[in-house]
Amino acid sequence: MLKSLKNCFKAIACAAAAISLIAGCSAGKPKVDYAKDYVDIYGMTAEELADKMGMSFEDFITYYDLPEDLPKDLNSNAVEKTIPVGKIAEMNRYSSFDEFKESMGWDDSITEETRLGVALDKTQLKYYVGEEQFEAFKAEYGFGDEITLETLYGDVRVQVEEKMKEEYEASKAAAESADSDAEANPSDTTEDAAATEAADAAADAGEAAAETEAPAENQ
Repeated sequence: MLKSLKNCFKAIACAAAAISLIAGCSAGKPKVDYAKDYVDIYGMTAEELADKMGMSFEDFITYYDLPEDLPKDLNSNAVEKTIPVGKIAEMNRYSSFDEFKESMGWDDSITEETRLGVALDKTQLKYYVGEEQFEAFKAEYGFGDEITLETLYGDVRVQVEEKMKEEYEASKAAAESADSDAEANPSDTTEDAAATEAADAAADAGEAAAETEAPAENQ
């Protein structure tokens, strides 16, 4: 009886080890933290982004080498940060991943399988922004001398993304307001278009006259 129990426990242990081995092999890519604090900048989900690009969600996942369990309601900024940097290098037509890696100042902890968000969080601002644009970057996002070229993007990312969201929403509101004004005052739009067409026609006529007269002057 005792021998049978020992054999049973041994079988269970072997099965558990096999399951662990299989799980480890199938987890070839780094686990994705979907709860990470990526700001929802554009108010668009992964499913909506795929649809906007004219792709099925499955094809979208495959094309960008995204995890199969990617939530359809994940915000588009987080989706971008989930793309492997090897795919990003390919999309940006780098001759090799090593070239991209060198341009970003990454060490060997960043591989082709590393997700973009993880890699960017470890990127110094002198590589992410560039030395020439650093002061403009500080001014645009409201940073002072507390950040330097050696500051990691991950230390300022949330503030940058929140500013990007604010600017996007302001731009979107302005565009919607302009559309509303155009719908409310269609005659103004028509008059503006007519005036523009008349001005263009006059300019074209002037150019045509000049072209016709030019040879005569040279005779």
